[in-house]
Amino acid sequence: MKLKNKIIHPDRIEDRSETIKEREKLKIKNEHTGYTSHCVIINKSKNRSILFKSSFVKEKIKTGCLVIFKVVGQNEIWMQEVTPQFSARTSIAHVKKRMFHFLCRYGYKAVLDGTPEPATILFNSGVDPLLSKYRFRIEEYTAKDEFIDKEKVMNYKLIPEKML
Repeated sequence: MKLKNKIIHPDRIEDRSETIKEREKLKIKNEHTGYTSHCVIINKSKNRSILFKSSFVKEKIKTGCLVIFKVVGQNEIWMQEVTPQFSARTSIAHVKKRMFHFLCRYGYKAVLDGTPEPATILFNSGVDPLLSKYRFRIEEYTAKDEFIDKEKVMNYKLIPEKML
């Protein structure tokens, strides 16, 4: 009996190859909206955070919470705005104003002491994980999310730019 791509549940047998085909039909291609911004990842022993521009947070991250994830099989790091209730499923980053935020280029920050760590983000982006500061370009894409009921959600791709 060949069980490749099959999962046996107590009440049924699921053929994963058919499930994958069905998801491919429903899948919406990631479309670049044209919006870009920048962020900085700080990877120091006493400061492990990601800094965002105030305009990005005010326009795009209205809930103040985001999840950072890696695309399986690719060296791409993505972010997505989520609600605080999403913390029951995974670790989320809470975006907060920095002290003297009105004087800073990057007025908001999210502490990255949980998952993923700054070194993991740098490594999965193809950058040396021992760097203390690195700047990323943020590009906005629309996509369909299987965990959220919305048809289209905004995802933000982190693209490595330069060392600071």
